[in-house]
Amino acid sequence: MLPVKQKRRSTLLLVRTPFQAWLANKVIEHTDPPSIDLVYFTYHDSAKDRYYFALLAKKSRRSIYVNVRRRKRDALHYGYLYFTKFFGRGFNGYQKVLLASFDSYLFRMLARRQKNAEFVTFDDGTANIYPQSSYHCYTPSRLSWLYDFLLRAGSREKFKKDINKHWTIYDKFENIVEGSRLELIHAWEDNGESVADDEEPVKFFIGQPFDEVVKAGGFFADDLSRLERLVSKLGIHYYLQHPREIHPLNIGATLIGDGEKIAEELIAELCIGKKAIVYGWFTTVLFNLPSDRVRKIYLSLGETTDEKLRMMMCEKVGCEILRVNSES
Repeated sequence: MLPVKQKRRSTLLLVRTPFQAWLANKVIEHTDPPSIDLVYFTYHDSAKDRYYFALLAKKSRRSIYVNVRRRKRDALHYGYLYFTKFFGRGFNGYQKVLLASFDSYLFRMLARRQKNAEFVTFDDGTANIYPQSSYHCYTPSRLSWLYDFLLRAGSREKFKKDINKHWTIYDKFENIVEGSRLELIHAWEDNGESVADDEEPVKFFIGQPFDEVVKAGGFFADDLSRLERLVSKLGIHYYLQHPREIHPLNIGATLIGDGEKIAEELIAELCIGKKAIVYGWFTTVLFNLPSDRVRKIYLSLGETTDEKLRMMMCEKVGCEILRVNSES
């Protein structure tokens, strides 16, 4: 009879977004775990979600794709999902849990039920390095304390303390854990392809859910109008629409909507050996693309303290700054 430890399943992989799935695949390629069980949870069910789920599912012993509508009482809904989708169905006994979104009640519930498991996290885009994100700046309410207890999910802060290792592609920034628990992964390998400097570069604009940004106070509606006017003058070839972007800006470019691949991979395919120029507001894409192969331009809006921080961060990863002023 085999020892109990050897009977434990290898890795439970928890994914919420196409970017997470893409980076998780890089971590898997680097670490080569013996077996993987995959849970892909999404509110959007986009072509990208389905593409990257299929990519990871091929490498998994078993996989489950959960698509639901967003609810007001997220915590209670996560509890319901756990008991209807996972309870009593063998999602336990793992040696390792690999995830990015530990802010999700469902994922913390699944992770906490793996007794003595190793918790390994990886980047969820700029949320890991931006000091104002929910991973860094979070004040629990009375209800969240209650949900943490009732759902046996534990708090976000407690989970951060229990992380054994964090894989990051952002080597120039502080992350959710200290340096001794960070492991750098090089997501972009040099493929040896040359770029034709004498040809016209291909220009991209990275879309955002701008309605959400304005509603959250990221900038004002007037700022958005100025941004639209400026970008329409830049000769953009491709507008890469964000999955949650309901009203794309009118900038006269080819709109690429719900494609299968994340922007970082799509840009490489659309350039076909030409130089790329990528414009965008505060987007993970500007941080992920290699500066030695792509010219990256951050479109700065406003004069707030947060905006100055965003500019500083973008400059740190090789972005040029283009100010969107009142005359744009």
